[in-house]
Amino acid sequence: MCAIVGVFDVKHASKIAYYALFAMQHRGQEATGISASNGKKIRTIKDNGLVTEVFN
Repeated sequence: MCAIVGVFDVKHASKIAYYALFAMQHRGQEATGISASNGKKIRTIKDNGLVTEVFN
């Protein structure tokens, strides 16, 4: 199983995405990641492990 979360055009979108991934972590615990854009560049953080381990 997996979960995909999308957050668009809101203040602190990456923080909201983090909490959404944390809440849906039970659907897949092998890996996690977040991509965020400032309109010019996309930054991605991803790795194997739980949300709290990857985004420590």
